[in-house]
Amino acid sequence: MKAYLLGLAMLAQPVFAASTGQASFAAGTQLPARIVVSETLWTCGDGRCSGPADSRTIAMQRACNTLARQIGEVTSLSVGGAALPADAVQACNAKAGRAAQAVAAR
Repeated sequence: MKAYLLGLAMLAQPVFAASTGQASFAAGTQLPARIVVSETLWTCGDGRCSGPADSRTIAMQRACNTLARQIGEVTSLSVGGAALPADAVQACNAKAGRAAQAVAAR
């Protein structure tokens, strides 16, 4: 029985393994030292924040929404080798009310 449970745990490990997410923000955005994104702690500095993240598109969109709402205009977001498409980043900023600020600044 123990070997069976150990085998199941080993199979499940990749599902729980998180990649590193990276988000960049518009120039001049004030970043906190840390922020909670999808129940994980991300650290921020030098115009970007990073932390454990899920590379599924819906999870990336949720992370983008949180970051845009809490920090400011997101310019890019990637997890592992997957990047959130530019139109999805624009939608995330619009949903957070950041799109109007970006347009007004131009």
